[in-house]
Amino acid sequence: MNKKEITEHNNKYLINIFERYRDLKNSKKQEFDNNDLWKIFEYYSCIKLSEEYGKPFYEYDDIDPTFKELNKMSRNDTGIDCSDLLNTIVQCKLRKNTLSWKECSTFFGSQNIYSIELKKAIVRWENLIITRNADCTLSENLLERKELFIDKLYIKQELIAFCENLIVNPPKYQNYNNDFILRDYQKEAINMIKENKKNVIINLPTGTGKNSVIIHSMEDKLKYLILVPRIILMEQLKNEIIKHKPNMKNKIQFIGDGNNIFDESKLITICVFNSINIIENHCLHFEKIFVDEAHHILKPAIYYENECDDYDDSTSDDEYNSENEEEDDEEDDEEDDEEDDEDNDDENNSEYEVVNINKYTEKIKDLIKYNNNVYLSATIDSTENFEYYSKDIRTMIESKYLCDYTIHIPIFDDDPTNKNICEHLLKNYKNIIIYCNSQKEGKELNILMNKLQSNSSQYIDCNTSKKKRESIIEKYKNGEMPFLVNVRILVEGFDAPITKGVCFLHLPSNKTTLIQIIGRCLRLHPSKTIANIILPFSSDNDKDNICNFMKVIAKNDSRIKQSFENKQIGGYISIENTNEDHDNCEEDENIEFKYNMIYNSIGILQNGEEIWMKKLEEVKKYIDENSKTPPQHDKNNIVAKLGTWINIQKQNYKQKKFNMKNKEIYNIWTEFTNDSKYKQYFISNEECWNESLSQVKKYIDENSKTPSQHDKDKNIKQLGYWIINQKTKYKNKKQIMCNQEICNKWTEFLNDPKYKQYLMSYQEIWNKLFNEVKNYIDKYNKRPSSSDKDKNIKQLGSWISHQQKNYEKKERIMKNKEIYDIWTDFINDNKYKEYFMSNEETWIKKTEEIKEYMNKNNKRPSQNDKDKKIKNLGKWISDQQINYKNKENIMKNEEIYNTWTKIINDSKYKKYLMTYQEMWNESLNEVKKYIDENNKRPSSEDNKNKNIRQLGNWILDQQKSYKKKENIMKNEEIYNKWTEFINDPKYKQYLMSNEESWNESLSQVKKYIDENSKIPSQHDKDKNIKQLGSWISNQKLNYKNKNKIMKNEEIYNKWTEFINDNKYKQYFK
Repeated sequence: MNKKEITEHNNKYLINIFERYRDLKNSKKQEFDNNDLWKIFEYYSCIKLSEEYGKPFYEYDDIDPTFKELNKMSRNDTGIDCSDLLNTIVQCKLRKNTLSWKECSTFFGSQNIYSIELKKAIVRWENLIITRNADCTLSENLLERKELFIDKLYIKQELIAFCENLIVNPPKYQNYNNDFILRDYQKEAINMIKENKKNVIINLPTGTGKNSVIIHSMEDKLKYLILVPRIILMEQLKNEIIKHKPNMKNKIQFIGDGNNIFDESKLITICVFNSINIIENHCLHFEKIFVDEAHHILKPAIYYENECDDYDDSTSDDEYNSENEEEDDEEDDEEDDEEDDEDNDDENNSEYEVVNINKYTEKIKDLIKYNNNVYLSATIDSTENFEYYSKDIRTMIESKYLCDYTIHIPIFDDDPTNKNICEHLLKNYKNIIIYCNSQKEGKELNILMNKLQSNSSQYIDCNTSKKKRESIIEKYKNGEMPFLVNVRILVEGFDAPITKGVCFLHLPSNKTTLIQIIGRCLRLHPSKTIANIILPFSSDNDKDNICNFMKVIAKNDSRIKQSFENKQIGGYISIENTNEDHDNCEEDENIEFKYNMIYNSIGILQNGEEIWMKKLEEVKKYIDENSKTPPQHDKNNIVAKLGTWINIQKQNYKQKKFNMKNKEIYNIWTEFTNDSKYKQYFISNEECWNESLSQVKKYIDENSKTPSQHDKDKNIKQLGYWIINQKTKYKNKKQIMCNQEICNKWTEFLNDPKYKQYLMSYQEIWNKLFNEVKNYIDKYNKRPSSSDKDKNIKQLGSWISHQQKNYEKKERIMKNKEIYDIWTDFINDNKYKEYFMSNEETWIKKTEEIKEYMNKNNKRPSQNDKDKKIKNLGKWISDQQINYKNKENIMKNEEIYNTWTKIINDSKYKKYLMTYQEMWNESLNEVKKYIDENNKRPSSEDNKNKNIRQLGNWILDQQKSYKKKENIMKNEEIYNKWTEFINDPKYKQYLMSNEESWNESLSQVKKYIDENSKIPSQHDKDKNIKQLGSWISNQKLNYKNKNKIMKNEEIYNKWTEFINDNKYKQYFK
């Protein structure tokens, strides 16, 4: 495909984007979220991919329904948003945060389909593309599988800019060819009318030009009568005649709508049905009598319905207009009564018409005696005494005279406000006519539509004035208004080719009305590929109506019938789960239930009892083989469907509705569920509920916790979900909690002191943990650690971490304003603030604390201090020194690193903040200096000078560590330095062991006595002699008390020998 062809292909999507974005702009919304833009993003993805790959990509709704069926492309089951129809499928995702594997799993699963010909699974789509906004991230699971798909990122702001540019420079619309040419079937119908002298029926679908058949079968100068059911159709038909035959403009007359005088000079008389009495005496002179919408005549009592019934006076027009109309309605208010009468002759007198219906229809029927009647309708069967010409709707679609259509059944959870339906329509469709059942419903729906998106819709009914109605319809036809809400007004005589679909909020019971309404959206239009028939399913009552509708359409359209009978979903018939992005298990189950109700009804045109019996036998077989009922959520799809079927039968049986209205089926089911073999599997909801409650209590008793819905054990997981569902039902007092006995039991359970703590709400649990954290901090002056050995403290620490993350992102429970405000006050409270500072803030605070300590105490805080706070400061300093050395942890922060460098080099603190190695070297230097100055080593027993005593103790510690090679002596550099020091001749003598020093002193004493014939005096002026004298005194005292070194037996014996030696004995008497 060349560039020009791609541009032409993409133009449709440009128009779609332009119109959708224009509607959003008209809504006056300040900012558009992903929900507003997601459909636009799909069109945008088609454009971008078509341009990049040079081949057309089609948005899902534009793909041929037959192609979808052949390729198993059900949207719910595949997640496909676009395709090139060759080898590539696309999923488009606009996400605020992370795109998960779960959200794309069905898309990846759709790559393979089962080939009936090959009888095996095959790869149908070689390429999988995911288009997403660039600011959304992929989950770890998706990243691990990134080779499975092509990841296309589009910048959201560029998408917005693209849309804004289209508003300034709108795309070109394709010219619609209005040149009139009679079609083959019209020619055939005209020939039958002209050549036949009998009554004729022309059965042609809505939108195929029945009026053209009337006009072009009329000969000049001959007289014709055209009967129509509504006044509005008279005006339309007149305009059409003048358009095709301008020369007839002044030869047309109206009978009805205030025109009661018949003019014999006019060639064409257009008369409303209920004015037939005015012209019945002139009918002999007409060449042909045309009866438009003739199904009214053949089945009047069924077809006519009071269009103004079910009107609720509580919703006045004034109230309604004030809420929905921005434009000034003064012109409407000034319209005179005559104009209103003109419009309402037809509608407001519908009651009169119903009462008198037989009178004028019988008169019209009586006209067949002239054998010149032509009955025209989209919904009329062959009748006796009439020639019959017919073309069915499928023939017209296949001949490209009408647009093809698909049926969509979106399934919703019960929603009495219809909000979900409105959101679905706004999100997925535009140019849709919405048909409501009553004026009250129509007005409320219109208010809701405009509340969700301003200027998205307007409303008309039989009380809407003619001028106002025409203005609203004109807006809709011009595409200025995406939705038009009405109550039984836009059924006949309404021509708006732009209509891309119709939505039945409630389906009419009359099949003729259904066919007529569907015809409203099948006219051809350049911006329309496939029309949509939308049948929302929200309440159980919708099921029968939808099933009846499907059967009516299947019998009137052979192609729909094919899909219906073969249960082919995703092409012509689409059942859509509208809740696919939510996690509410109860809602999912309800929607799944409704899905299966509809799916199971598809294809059942006959033999319903046989199919039901077959299902029952399958259920019995499963129970016999598995000793349980088939689970509704089984991985095996066949088993899961059986489970859902059972649930449907239970509900139908309880309410005696649908198939259970059949007495035979009802009795068989009664017998089955009471059979002793199967009875246990069909206990009542109340019995089942009580059993679940007992299991929950037992679990809590044994485990001291509630069962978790995230548990790996399936049974525990189910109990967890059961508790969540009961809480929701109890809060809203719905479903089983409407049973007072059950409700009371649950209340009692919730308030039982034994179980109460396990059943608190999230907010109650949060408040409990919050108070525990406060109490812990108050008691221990620290925050609980997530790495604490105590399990409870560890859990509190982890809980705080989660709160901080949630608080920062304002997600999960922190979306609750009350909780958010409590946490804000807490972490900013002066009492607790310090425990919730950032790492940097905490670090700065600690530096101030150690400075304060060193200023006050002239030393560094010791990590061996008895005071816990001082001890922690000492340990903190050690940690910083290690981090600083290795430049790790907080020291990776350059600002922190530089601050620490400045502190440890500050002359005021430097000496206190040295490393152990630096401190060791400093102490060694002080020892050397002391020895140099005093010719002795510092004594650990010095009582006068604390610093000397500390140095003496330091030497003793080093000697012990050196001997055992432990503590700092494990450091090889330190060990070698100490070895060198103690062997240095200058210091060696001072660093002997106590024993070596003692022996050296004894030798010096002996030498002194030998040379001086006296013992050295401790009062001698000579310092060395004085020291020897003192040494002798100390030895005498220690010997007497066997204390200190004299505890050493070898030393003790040496001293004994010395003082008893004859040579020295005399000096120690």
